[in-house]
Amino acid sequence: MTSDDRFIGQLEAYLDRFDGETPLPDRVRAEVRAALPAVRQVSTWPPGSWAGSLFGLSAGTRWGLVAAGLVLAVALGTVLVAGNRDHGVAATQAPPTPPASPSAIPSFPSTATSLRAAPVGPCVIVRAGFDCTAPGTYRLDADVVPVPAAIDVPRGWIEWDVGPGTAGVLVDSGTDAPNGSGWGILFSSFGRIRADPCNPAAGFANKDTINTPARVVQVMERWPGFQVSTPQPISIGGYSGFLVEVTSAKGVGECPTASVWETAAGSAIDGYPMAAQLTPRPAQFRILAIAGSLLIIRTTDFPEESPFEDSQGVAANPTRHAADQPALQAILDSLRFAPNP
Repeated sequence: MTSDDRFIGQLEAYLDRFDGETPLPDRVRAEVRAALPAVRQVSTWPPGSWAGSLFGLSAGTRWGLVAAGLVLAVALGTVLVAGNRDHGVAATQAPPTPPASPSAIPSFPSTATSLRAAPVGPCVIVRAGFDCTAPGTYRLDADVVPVPAAIDVPRGWIEWDVGPGTAGVLVDSGTDAPNGSGWGILFSSFGRIRADPCNPAAGFANKDTINTPARVVQVMERWPGFQVSTPQPISIGGYSGFLVEVTSAKGVGECPTASVWETAAGSAIDGYPMAAQLTPRPAQFRILAIAGSLLIIRTTDFPEESPFEDSQGVAANPTRHAADQPALQAILDSLRFAPNP
């Protein structure tokens, strides 16, 4: 048996003693045999040791050896993670606790205040006589979504809705747009959808058949003068649906007013920011099927100034809301629903 074979055999024997039957993969065995004679020893390890030889192997083989146990590290009494298992012989030191995932959604807050009744707090830009919604966790009311739902609102956002069946928040616009930003997120229940947002005479699509996210998207795809992206399947809190982005070049001249659908309570949802605007912008729609109803989430996820800011004389700025986009995504990520009983 060559020295390479003896090394591999010793490694496997050691692993058998400490971790049971753990043969090295054939690919790892072959590369170890090929690489050991030519590998430069690393001075920080004992001369001639097999551990120093690991630094000359490919990344794949090194990880293969890590998965097998990292024998020398175990022998030294350090705590290692190999193949998603904790290996350690340090009797007085417990394995480190992994940090919580930053994207983990917290548990549902059973006592959260309604977003519509949210207390006020200072905005990021503090100014006399103007307040934002206090940062915190808030509940969406039952007329918006049929199951208990909540979101986290950061500092610098303002509660806003357009009537029964809706709830939302807009980012604070600052002093140059005193009437608001018109940039944020709107949660809406669904009642019936317009056949043509720019032509009230076209009426509504058949309410009885438009009862799934896919069918809502199909109606949107038929809106004259609107462009709808390829629907992307999504799932939020266990509820599935589709995400689409909708654009339109129809300004005020072609579309003096625009209405896309009504909530289950009869509130009209306009075509903002896509149509009937001086500077139309895209909107994103997440359409979810929840407990026999539909929830539609509209966002203005673009970096430029909004059409509403344009109407107040705000200067064109291609990155005005770029810094707000991560906060918008965080609000979306925080949406959670109470567990089913």
